[in-house]
Amino acid sequence: MKNVTLNNIDYQMLMELSKKQGVNLNSFVSTLVNNLYTEMKRTGRKPL
Repeated sequence: MKNVTLNNIDYQMLMELSKKQGVNLNSFVSTLVNNLYTEMKRTGRKPL
């Protein structure tokens, strides 16, 4: 497991979104990153 440093605003946004989805923060971030990675591989483009 690796650590990622976030500022308070980003952390609060992720916490709020994970609570709305009813999952813990680690699961939410993992799903978010996996979906982003899949989309990038599928389209061959940078989504950001």
